[in-house]
Amino acid sequence: MDKKQAGILGASAWLARELAQWLKKWRFPYDIVLFDEAEECGKTLEYQDQYYPIHRYDDEALFACTIVFDCVGKADELLDSKTQEHMWVLRLCGCDKVGKLVLPSLNLETISNSDHNLRIPTAAFAMFAMILSVLKTKHTLQRSVLTSLHSVAEVGDEGCKDLLEQLRAYASGQEPESDIFPLKNAYQHLPLLFQTIPQTSDFCDGGSSEEELRFQSNLEQVLDTKLDICATCVRVAGLRGLSMSLAFLCEEEVDPEAITDLFAQDPNMICFDDITHNMYPICADVIHDYRVYIGRMRRSDPHVLAMWAVCDDLALRCGIAVKTAFYVIHNFIEKD
Repeated sequence: MDKKQAGILGASAWLARELAQWLKKWRFPYDIVLFDEAEECGKTLEYQDQYYPIHRYDDEALFACTIVFDCVGKADELLDSKTQEHMWVLRLCGCDKVGKLVLPSLNLETISNSDHNLRIPTAAFAMFAMILSVLKTKHTLQRSVLTSLHSVAEVGDEGCKDLLEQLRAYASGQEPESDIFPLKNAYQHLPLLFQTIPQTSDFCDGGSSEEELRFQSNLEQVLDTKLDICATCVRVAGLRGLSMSLAFLCEEEVDPEAITDLFAQDPNMICFDDITHNMYPICADVIHDYRVYIGRMRRSDPHVLAMWAVCDDLALRCGIAVKTAFYVIHNFIEKD
């Protein structure tokens, strides 16, 4: 019998190329079929030491897949609302209201056989939820204040190219320009080079952005937890990697060393501090690593715990997607 197929939508995108590497690294058991826009057809992508052709989006070929990874937000356009019962769609991009939000080790057990549209969270929320899930085992949390520093990788390949063009313009003595930042639909566009922009999504009534408010709503979906969250999401001039400064107000007094030990026991996290040698996690430590690195653990008063966390925004989301796919295969597809 032919091996089942998994499709990747937007195969030429940076996120899709990273996903293919994780599928290879973890020996994904399905044949991979690559889909992209017409101009990408005929090109190839390396996967499992072979070069696979990129195909044009085609309903018939797409519906032959058992699992589809959507890396560019195309699933809404290509997949009929009557998604065939045999197909599972994992959305790494696209509408944040379509599909069940999933995060391995936290809420995979809530997936049912009717949840064929699954949504992978943003790297910022995934990192925050993973940290919070550890802290809530020891403390009653009342409030969290965080600032997340987002790379341009999550904007997609065009964001990375735009930042590189800004650097080339500056190097040649020209004025850097941008048509992408802070958002494509922004009234005024700003060059990201040499600055930070405190906006990663549209603003809502009250001044918070959609992504900042999403921390609260997503948390209730994944951990069934309500927490007062004040988030500021900032775009920085980095090609890849996510950094986050967090503070938690707890009912009980906190012990940073005890919390460090808790994080050390979680296989999805690495926690280290070396104050003597000024060592703490930075984004360069985590590139191509799906884990979260945590450091700068400290308290500003007996009830406030502060920390610094970093991850590879691409690798973290791809790792979540592949883990989820394995869970679906084991618990649903192979049992049908």
